[in-house]
Amino acid sequence: MYVQLRRGVRLACHYSNTSARHPALEGNRHKAMKERIFLVAGAGGYVARTEAQAKEQKRYTDVLVTGANGIQIAHDVQFSYSTAPSARQRTVDARRAGRLPTWTVDTSTAPLIDRVPWTRIDRQPWENLRRPGNPLLIRGGIRQLFRDRCHQSPRLCPNRWDGACDGWHGTWQAKGRQFDEFVLLTAAQQLVPLHLPALGDDRRRNAYIRVTPEDRQRYVDSGAPVVPDEDSVSAEQPAEVTPKPIDPKCRWLERKAYVPRPADQRDTGDDFGSPVSLGAQHRFPVAAPTAPVTPPTATRQSPRPAPAPIRIPIQREAHSYGSQIGPCVRCRPPTTRYGTGASPLCTTCRATPRN
Repeated sequence: MYVQLRRGVRLACHYSNTSARHPALEGNRHKAMKERIFLVAGAGGYVARTEAQAKEQKRYTDVLVTGANGIQIAHDVQFSYSTAPSARQRTVDARRAGRLPTWTVDTSTAPLIDRVPWTRIDRQPWENLRRPGNPLLIRGGIRQLFRDRCHQSPRLCPNRWDGACDGWHGTWQAKGRQFDEFVLLTAAQQLVPLHLPALGDDRRRNAYIRVTPEDRQRYVDSGAPVVPDEDSVSAEQPAEVTPKPIDPKCRWLERKAYVPRPADQRDTGDDFGSPVSLGAQHRFPVAAPTAPVTPPTATRQSPRPAPAPIRIPIQREAHSYGSQIGPCVRCRPPTTRYGTGASPLCTTCRATPRN
């Protein structure tokens, strides 16, 4: 439902599934992002529509871009909180309608990360999001395949899971791109989705990433497992809820000491490896090695002389020498501690009995 103003009176109205969504459902940032996707796709020569509804379905797409070979990219902007099952169901509906869904979020704690095809941008005001051409870097969701030597990688060997071998293994590293470039590359099929399974300690959950068609083909040809796109969402059993007894006392003004636990970071940006080995025939880009630090050339000089010992002036007592003088164990002034007739106590401490 939504509130509509008619002749100065606010009326509660129901949404109609036969008409477009009411604009009050969307904030300024959401509408600005939709406008940017629409303008970027149009400037790139692609047909774009906003609030496109699929046939025989009640699902709306924020921006529908028709790309190369007639493929349809469904861009959904999700800046507010949304549950993962809801995003998965909408993704399944988009696939059934012949569309490739992609979600855009602005926080690393969004529940739909790695549950649906996604990309993450920085949280910015709507004025910056609305204008195409403004820098808007994609922080997560796009990866590039590199190959690393096993004995030089900090990860476990996918063949042995203990120690290292002398082979090469693939590594998915984060790849930053501008959002305007991402819209055009997905429409041109230069960035395609890839669903990777979990890898135990290396990655405890599945991962949805965007990669180039070449990297995807090389990864599939190497024999690595790929999770197929799900056509349906399995029905989850509802959890049994035990009702709590009703408290008759009103506690609205009472201060609560409960502090909610911070949300988990689902997008950390860490690199992760592939579960299979890659031979030398796979010509993946090799990560640039760290250049060794060359010490500056300098003329050879004579070694620096050792510093002179620090000499603390002390006062001689009786007939003792400097090598026999040390601190008193009780009052710490210098006294004769070594040699003939030495004592750990000075003359005053020896004459003063200790309580």
